[in-house]
Amino acid sequence: MSKREMDALLDQMMHQMDRITTQWEQGQESLSSPSEQCQEPLAAKPLTAAEFEVL
Repeated sequence: MSKREMDALLDQMMHQMDRITTQWEQGQESLSSPSEQCQEPLAAKPLTAAEFEVL
């Protein structure tokens, strides 16, 4: 894996973390759509697990 790929991967993971954190904070303010908050982190987990196997 090249350094550029590693940087891209890291960047992608940081964006996912930001998105999940933002959703979680929004969820704390208003629990109007809990199903949406559940789906995003679950969708991110297998992706990051697979990425860590590559590393």
